[in-house]
Amino acid sequence: MRRVLITLVSALLVPLALPGATWATFPGRNGRIAFVRAEAATCYDDTGAPRTVTVWMVLASGRGLRRVAFGPELAYAWLGGWSPTGSALALRLADCAAEGVGQSFVRADGRSIPGLGWGGRGYGAAVTGWLSRSRVLGDADLGAGSSVWSMGLKPSSDGYAWGDHAHLIARHAESGTASARGTVAFVRGGTIRLLLPGHRSHHLVGGGQPDWAPDSRRIAYVRGGDLWIIDTRTRRVRRLTRTPAVKERHPVWSPDGREVAYDSNGSIAIIPSRGGSPRTLVADGRSPSWQPRPPYGALHPACPAYCG
Repeated sequence: MRRVLITLVSALLVPLALPGATWATFPGRNGRIAFVRAEAATCYDDTGAPRTVTVWMVLASGRGLRRVAFGPELAYAWLGGWSPTGSALALRLADCAAEGVGQSFVRADGRSIPGLGWGGRGYGAAVTGWLSRSRVLGDADLGAGSSVWSMGLKPSSDGYAWGDHAHLIARHAESGTASARGTVAFVRGGTIRLLLPGHRSHHLVGGGQPDWAPDSRRIAYVRGGDLWIIDTRTRRVRRLTRTPAVKERHPVWSPDGREVAYDSNGSIAIIPSRGGSPRTLVADGRSPSWQPRPPYGALHPACPAYCG
């Protein structure tokens, strides 16, 4: 059984320096996409299956492919999404050699951010989204079964520290994600639900792996191995892909809302959000996470550029 690392796994992060404006905080019109890539297996995950993974970033144009997180032997990597300002990416990493799991963060340029693992507060959680620059959503079992919680972060010049105690968002739920306006969606029992005041929720649509569009109105999600989009105001549902032989997963919106990136049988593809023909961005990758465009004036002058 793996022991949870109290120290951050950021020691595993060995960014490869690439100077130049290509790796500015938010390059171009649509930023960058982070994803996970499976390598030649040299260790085993918690199911006993051989696995070694690395974490990469690429510009939305397909240029500038770069490995940004590389451990001696990483058995697992979960991308917990970008901070609202697009300046920090949360990762949960499993170190094969140390048989431990820890939460980490990297800057948009791939450099690791100092911080601490989940073990020190006993959260045992994985970040799945951000409510604000100082509060994250995470899946955890903290005495309420697998549930969605919110946890505070304290950005500082030294990186991240945990803030206040965890707060329960939804019991027996997973995949919590928040819109730019703070509306939380999560998955329970194979359905996507929207959080209401008083910890109540209502059914939205059957499916999983929801991701909010930048307009805080549409949600892309997965159902039956295909991608769908629902308008949360009108409840109008639209099918984005129809590929019986291909299993699509993990849809994520572009910052301008015009495209959706997703995992297509182990490759990263991008499709127009209005429908159309997809294009392959990366031939070998999974679990994409698309960097949001930093809102104007979101970064306080006293806060480092990677605070989120």
